[in-house]
Amino acid sequence: YTFRMGEFDVFTGIPGHGKTSFCFQLMMNGSIMYGWKWGVFSPENYPIGELYETLVEMYIGKSSDIESNSRMTINEYTRGMDFVNKHFFVVYPEESFSLGIILQRFRYLVQTKGIKGVLVDPFNQLDHSYNGMSEANYVADTLNQIRKFTKANDVKFIVIAHPITMRSD
Repeated sequence: YTFRMGEFDVFTGIPGHGKTSFCFQLMMNGSIMYGWKWGVFSPENYPIGELYETLVEMYIGKSSDIESNSRMTINEYTRGMDFVNKHFFVVYPEESFSLGIILQRFRYLVQTKGIKGVLVDPFNQLDHSYNGMSEANYVADTLNQIRKFTKANDVKFIVIAHPITMRSD
């Protein structure tokens, strides 16, 4: 996997099989290896403290769970949280999960924090308004908005799309 700004990636797969964890690990690798900063819209990882906890555990490589045999120390936790706070910025607009508002927040983070990548997880949690369009036209229009944002802001854009159902054909 190569990190390239200006690219748009979509990940999908079987429910509960680690799409989010995989993408978080990719993002963490980009932060460790290249210093990348990320904007994250991930309402399924709410409250936000749990998302940060997951990222700290990935960074340190140990659990923060009090009952774990490989529990991190308070110094490791503090070091991990410092790293995560410098490299990950959560977007959670209370007023709406519309793509337009999410992109506004990401644009602000590009301008103020210098983020290099963004994550929308999952695409299905965005507020979708078809405005009389067919679903196919709506999806095409939405993907075009994302592509334009990606190019205009020179970021890596990652979307996780959860399938509605899995067929066992």
